Amino acid sequence: MTARTGLGQPALALIAMAGEKTPAFRQRVGGRLAALGVARVVLEHDLLGVFHSGTAGSDGYVLIAGTGTVAARIRGGELNRVAGGKGWLLGDAGGGFWIGHAVARAVVAALDGQQYDTALTGLV
Repeated sequence: MTARTGLGQPALALIAMAGEKTPAFRQRVGGRLAALGVARVVLEHDLLGVFHSGTAGSDGYVLIAGTGTVAARIRGGELNRVAGGKGWLLGDAGGGFWIGHAVARAVVAALDGQQYDTALTGLV
C-alpha cells in the first residue's frame, strides 16, 4: 500500500513480510525505496498483514495452517504473541509437512516390522 503526496510521489510504503527484519535489512530496503522517491518505509510482520486484511478490529487471532503452521494473538493492532512459524525443520507441528512426515515414518516402521501395518504400507 502506498500513500501519495500531491506531486504523485509515493510518501509511504507499507510492506508486510515474513522473516526477521534486522536494522541492516530495514536500512537497505528503506534506502532502495528512498532512491525511488518513497519518503517513508514501514516493514511489518506478514501476520499483521493477514490479520488487518480480514478485519477492521484491533484484537483477535491469526492462524495459518498449510505446509507449515503459525498462530498469533493481536492486541491493539500489534503482535502480542506468536507460536510456530519456524519452518518444517524446527517445528510447525500439525502442518502438512509434519503430517506427511509422520505418515512416512509410520510406513517405514511397519515395513521394518517395528510397528503394525498402516493403510499405506501395502501401497509402498
